[in-house]
Amino acid sequence: MPNRTYRKRARRCKEERCYSNPYSPGLSRGSSRFSPFRRARKRFQGAKPGADGPPLRRGSPGWNIISELAPVDGEPVVDKRANGAFPGTDLAYILRARSIEYLAFCGNTIDVCVHTTLRDANDRGFECLLLSDCCGCVDPDLHKACVDMVKVEGGVFGCVANAATFVSAILDTPKIDDNVI
Repeated sequence: MPNRTYRKRARRCKEERCYSNPYSPGLSRGSSRFSPFRRARKRFQGAKPGADGPPLRRGSPGWNIISELAPVDGEPVVDKRANGAFPGTDLAYILRARSIEYLAFCGNTIDVCVHTTLRDANDRGFECLLLSDCCGCVDPDLHKACVDMVKVEGGVFGCVANAATFVSAILDTPKIDDNVI
């Protein structure tokens, strides 16, 4: 958590843009329930009865952005409806309209939401930076594998840095290119 806080503060110090993506599953399908197949799969994998709905439905505990990272006035918030932030949202349009080409990624979880969004952004032509120590994961080995996947084949999905390097670069740069977020 502290690394993400430093990143956010660094960006605001340079008067740059930050984007938040709370997960609101079911919004694009008009339903807040999982499909029968997904419910059966969850039960097969050991989910407890009653755990059929999405864990992060709008307004439910855990859905809100934590106070340390809460958007300030003027920072866009894009409700994502899937594991990635692009499908069913205006995120690509917002970024292109502002001529943003460079994206830095942090969040929870690196193995699902962060990686899905990073790969999708890469496929859409954005330059991607994964802030490895600003991403959560339930398994340290899985976290390492996700970081390594970004760097394979000469950085096929982007590049990786830690929060200290990123914040230092942001704060030590007199003028940040307006196309960086």
